[in-house]
Amino acid sequence: MDSPARILVVDDDPGVRSTLSALLWAEGYFVSLAGTLAEAELAAAERPQLVLLDLHLKEGKSYAFGRWLKAQGIPFLMLSGERQSLEKVLTLELGAEDYITKPFDEAEFFARLRVVLRRQGAGQRGAEDLVLGPFRLCIERRGLDGAEGFVPLTAQELALLRAFAAQPGQVLSRDALARSTGARPHTASSRHIDVAVGKLRKKLGPGALVAVRGQGYQLTLPVMAPGQA
Repeated sequence: MDSPARILVVDDDPGVRSTLSALLWAEGYFVSLAGTLAEAELAAAERPQLVLLDLHLKEGKSYAFGRWLKAQGIPFLMLSGERQSLEKVLTLELGAEDYITKPFDEAEFFARLRVVLRRQGAGQRGAEDLVLGPFRLCIERRGLDGAEGFVPLTAQELALLRAFAAQPGQVLSRDALARSTGARPHTASSRHIDVAVGKLRKKLGPGALVAVRGQGYQLTLPVMAPGQA
């Protein structure tokens, strides 16, 4: 089983970062986010398998950073609202794996992303199901399979549950949970995460997710791979 690919999203629009993060987590990828080139360079030190790089950032066009990524041997895919052929040609000539215009079709986006990851030989999906107590977490079907039937999960709920399952028994702060869903850090102090976790708790049942005062939330269900159950 391939391990999930690590993808870095570089975009100065918080809404775009949030949307892409939720989509990528729901598809089984590990995601890190950067809103500036300085943040992106720090995040790139962790050697992601792919960088999704927005062409236009507040600091200007990201060509120079794309060249730097190429020199580091880190593949990148350029995202842009520009449809001019010149921009596409320049981007591909400086070493981008692909150029995707925004807004994009979700199915086409993931098809192109998987092609790039296959070329790199990177793990493409973390689609291995998990057993969480009485449930089977079905990654590709995006839901929980239990004694009372299948319960669908939203992209946000799936991202949250994957974050909990990655660190079973650990208390995860609201900041950590916000990052796992692509939300901006300051929203973690509001009811954003509390509401999202509350909806997930209803689907898991009493006692599966508990609030730890002043710290965050903890998944109490045992986590196993299907073969261990």
